[in-house]
Amino acid sequence: MKNKTNILYVEDNTDYLAFVRKALQKIDADLELQTANDGFSAMDFFNKTKNDKTALKLILLDINLPGMTGIELLQKIRAFEGMAFTPIIMFSTSDNPCDVKNCYDNGANAYVVKPAGINPLMNSLKSMCDFWLGYNYRNTDEVDKTD
Repeated sequence: MKNKTNILYVEDNTDYLAFVRKALQKIDADLELQTANDGFSAMDFFNKTKNDKTALKLILLDINLPGMTGIELLQKIRAFEGMAFTPIIMFSTSDNPCDVKNCYDNGANAYVVKPAGINPLMNSLKSMCDFWLGYNYRNTDEVDKTD
């Protein structure tokens, strides 16, 4: 049986989260979406899965989160043992150049402005998955095999 590819999406907007879930299932049924609605829930998730090296292949992270901003969470993720090289894509409605720069300065791998509508969302997510889960991880997975 093929292993599921885990993606964590930290997002407090449940409607947009539902669109993302629907789009990812259309892109690839083997994509398993884990969710957290704020930074504290995301940190709980990391603590529970810290010994599982295959727990996450990609993190989508909103900037505007309740309690802890996405940028604060980004800093914590990058300091978290075992999470230094997990790809993190900031996925926000903000197109403010200061937000973009701040995210990259704090360790984001990419910054994507959330598209409106299901088709643009699917295209955006497919591009992200193709690169970060296809090209990026396909090569590292082949190196790690010890058959």
